[in-house]
Amino acid sequence: MHNTLINILRKLIDKFDFTKNQLDQLTGTWNKNIFTRFIEKQQLEIQKDGKPFTLVYFDIDNFVEVNEKYSHDAGDYILKEVLKVFKTYLREYDSISRWGGVKFLMLFPETTKVECTTLIKNLDDIINQKVYKYKDFEIKTSCTFGIYEAKENESIKEIIENTDKLLYKEKALKKKTYKNSF
Repeated sequence: MHNTLINILRKLIDKFDFTKNQLDQLTGTWNKNIFTRFIEKQQLEIQKDGKPFTLVYFDIDNFVEVNEKYSHDAGDYILKEVLKVFKTYLREYDSISRWGGVKFLMLFPETTKVECTTLIKNLDDIINQKVYKYKDFEIKTSCTFGIYEAKENESIKEIIENTDKLLYKEKALKKKTYKNSF
C-alpha cells in the first residue's frame, strides 16, 4: 500500500513538473511547444512596442558522419557538448530549442540581425576551434546558421520558415565553398 501511494505521488509530480516536461531530455533545451510560446511573446512585443527579435536556425554539420564513424553515443556526446557551449555563451534572456534531430532554433529577444550576427560569429569561432574528446577520439565539428530578424506583420510560421530557408541557403553556400576549395 505504501509503495503504491509513493508511485502514484511520483507520477503526479512528474506530470506537473513543468520544467522537466518542457525540456528535450538529451540536450536540456526547450521543446517546440514552450519555445513556440516564447516566440509568440516576442511577436506580441514587436507588434506592441516595435522591439526587434531575431531567430537563428542551426544544425551541426556532418553529424551523420560523426554517428557513422564514431558511434551514436559519440553523436549524442557531441550534441550535448555543442549545446553546452551555446548555453555558456548565450545571454541570460536568450533561449534555445531542439527543433528536430540536430536542428535547433535560438531566440534572441530585443536583438537585431546585425547584433545577432556578431553573437553568432563569436559562437561559431568557439565551436570551430573546439576539439571534443570522446573515448580515444578527438572530434572537431562545425555548425551552419540561418539568421533572420522577424518582421512585425509575419506569422510565427512565416518567421520560422524564413529562418529555415536562410539555414539551407547557408548550407548550400558552405557546401559550394568547401567543394571549390580543392
